[in-house]
Amino acid sequence: MADIFNEEYEKIKSEPCTGLHRHLEPFVVGIRIFSDSIHLTSFGDASIWPILMYIFNQSKYTRRKPKEFAAHHIAYIPKLTDTFQDWHQQQFGKAATSEMLTHMRRKVNTGVWGLLINL
Repeated sequence: MADIFNEEYEKIKSEPCTGLHRHLEPFVVGIRIFSDSIHLTSFGDASIWPILMYIFNQSKYTRRKPKEFAAHHIAYIPKLTDTFQDWHQQQFGKAATSEMLTHMRRKVNTGVWGLLINL
């Protein structure tokens, strides 16, 4: 990964600087975007599913500490509502299977990512 950063830095450094900020040194920024469920309490099942962004150029010693606020929250993936099972029962005359619930959770997740990527 470091070789790619160095190669890109050499490319942009060798190009002529123009414009208002031509006195500033160009640099490459590494960005990591990911998502994972986070439990909000030590009891119960309250959780949230954020999409987070980290900047790789930041020191790992601060990036890994929650109190440094290195994670930037981009969006939150909503859960299926508690009424989904009722809606499914009404529409199809039977309760949604665990496979169907998993499928629908994936569809919601994919839909949110699709909206973000296509902006």
